[in-house]
Amino acid sequence: MRIVKDLIGKVDYLDIVEYSENTIEIAYRRGSLEINYSSPRVYALRFVKDYNWYIMSSTDPSKLAKLSTSTVRLIESRVRKSRYKLEVDEKYIAKGKFILTRSTSVDEDKAIDLLYTLGSFVNEYSNGLADLECILVHSIIRRSITPYYTMETAYEEKSVIELYINIVYDGGYTVVSSDFIGFLGSPSDIDLSILRPRITSVIERAKSLHRAQKLGVLERGLKHNVVLDSTCSAALIHEVVHFLEADSPNKVKLNTKILSDEVTIFDDPTVSWGFASSAFDDECIITKPKKLVEDGLVIEYLHTIESTYDIGEGTPGNARGLFHKPKALQSNIVVKPGDWRFEEMVEEVRRGYYVEGLIRAEIDSYGNITIVPELAWVIENGELKRPVKISYLKLALPLLKKSIIGLGREVRYRASYEKTHRVCEYTPPMILTNVFIA
Repeated sequence: MRIVKDLIGKVDYLDIVEYSENTIEIAYRRGSLEINYSSPRVYALRFVKDYNWYIMSSTDPSKLAKLSTSTVRLIESRVRKSRYKLEVDEKYIAKGKFILTRSTSVDEDKAIDLLYTLGSFVNEYSNGLADLECILVHSIIRRSITPYYTMETAYEEKSVIELYINIVYDGGYTVVSSDFIGFLGSPSDIDLSILRPRITSVIERAKSLHRAQKLGVLERGLKHNVVLDSTCSAALIHEVVHFLEADSPNKVKLNTKILSDEVTIFDDPTVSWGFASSAFDDECIITKPKKLVEDGLVIEYLHTIESTYDIGEGTPGNARGLFHKPKALQSNIVVKPGDWRFEEMVEEVRRGYYVEGLIRAEIDSYGNITIVPELAWVIENGELKRPVKISYLKLALPLLKKSIIGLGREVRYRASYEKTHRVCEYTPPMILTNVFIA
C-alpha cells in the first residue's frame, strides 16, 4: 500500500496483481510414469504513464518497491507529452470474488489408474501396434487485480484440466498422431465414455497415416475442393480472428465482408467449461460475449482499453497479459453451425480432399493462411477412398467470402495456446472450394 500511495499522482494508471498456480503434471509414456508438482506465486506492480506500460513482477513482493522507485525516476527524467489518461467507466470494472470452478486437489492414485487404463485400452484396441503417451495436467489458478482508483480487488479462481494425447503407432515404421483436450473442471470430470471415442479416432488416424501415400505429382500445386474437419476449420477461423484484433496493424475494417454468408463468429469468455473462460480480462474489465462477424461481415473487434480510445468505439474486455502489455486476443471462439451432415459434405465435394488433424497453422501479414494437417483423404465420386499425405493447404483471406460454401451441423472444440494464453474454438467442419494444395 505504501508503494501505491507514493505513485498516485505520478502515474496515469496503477494496479497490483497477484497470480498463483498449484499444478500437478502426471506423464505416462509407454508404461513409464513421471509426476511433477509446482506452485509458483508471482506479484506484479503495473502502471501507465503517457500510455506507456511499466510492469514489474517478482516472487518476492518486497522487491517491487525498489523497482518502481527506479522506474519512476527514469520516467521523470524524460520529457514526454501525454496522449491521454487511461480511464474506463467503473461499471466495466470487475470487483469481488469469482469462482468459476470449485478447485479440488488431484487424487494421484485415481489419475495414475486413469492413465494406465487408457494405455491398456490403446494397446488392446490396436492389437499391440500402438502405445499411448499421455500427460495429464491439473492446475488450480488464482488471479487478482486491484486497480488503484477503486482499491477494490477482483479475484478469480478456476481449475483447469489439460490432456496431451499422443498415439505412437508402429506397423513396421513409426508414426505419431495427436490430440489435446483442455477444459475448466476437475479430474473427476474426465469421462471415460467420452474420452475413449476421442482416443479411438486418434488411433484410427494413426493407422491411416501409416498406410497413406504421398500426394501424386500431378495433384500438387493445384486448387481443389476440400472438406476441413473441425480441428482444421478451428485453425482457419483462429487465424482469421487475428485480423479482428483492434490493436493489430493488419486489422480489417469494420463492415468489411471477409467470410461467406454462412459464417457468424462470437467470442465468448463465459462458456461454462471453456478452456479460455474468465470472469474478467487482464485489465480487470468484466468479460462478456461479443459477436465479431455476422453473416460474413465484420461488426466488432476484440478490444483493450487503449484500442477503444484509439478507434473511438467498441467495448474493452479482451485484454490478455498480466506480465506484458495487455494485448487484444480471443478467448473461446464460437462459430454458428450450419445444417450439413458430414456425408452430405463429402458427396457435395464429389472430387477433392478431406483433411483431418492439425500439425500447425499460420497466417502472414498479407492474409495468406497455411494449414498443415496430419492426414488427408482422397474424395472420388462423393466417397472417401484412400489416405494421402499432403504438405499443406493455403488459403487467401480476401477469397474466403467465396471459398466457404457450407458448414456442418456437429460442433467440436479445439483447445490450444496462443502466446502462452489459453484459447479455444468451437467450430463445425467446413466445405471450401478452390483451395491450393501442395
